[in-house]
Amino acid sequence: MKYIVIGVLLTFAFSAYSQDDNDWKRVWSGKDGTVYYFNTRRLRRDGNLRETWIKRKTGRFSSESYDHSITLQRFRCDTLEARWLSATYYNERGTVLRQTDFEADGLATWVQSPPDSVGERVVKAVCSYHDELDEIIEKIEKTSPAKPSPTPTPKNRRPTNAALARSVL
Repeated sequence: MKYIVIGVLLTFAFSAYSQDDNDWKRVWSGKDGTVYYFNTRRLRRDGNLRETWIKRKTGRFSSESYDHSITLQRFRCDTLEARWLSATYYNERGTVLRQTDFEADGLATWVQSPPDSVGERVVKAVCSYHDELDEIIEKIEKTSPAKPSPTPTPKNRRPTNAALARSVL
């Protein structure tokens, strides 16, 4: 019985871990091993704005003093601008080295991503991302018949009492 419980717990632990890994979509990899990802599950959309978490895993030849960072960023898709809201830096054991809340400190400003930069690639990847739900919605919209538009009524015309009575009956 113990072995069954342990097996079930390990199965859930590994499936939860792999789900988290699947939430991160790779955007760019450098020659030094540095890799950028964005979180697809936590991606929020509001018109032309996007907001999600960006993970930067430093490469083995990197001179950075941290192993990886996770930043919350907001993007303007029409102008390819980014705004850092917060950042957390971790060592190789996952211990937090430092945190910065740019928004609370008044440092969160919109920055234009330079052409052909990693920043521009991240903005474009986040803004162009379509998940399975988007694809399902697009298929439904394409296959569903168009709804007939309601018959317009003159603005100044009020329905008569007879017309109201007919609509109730």
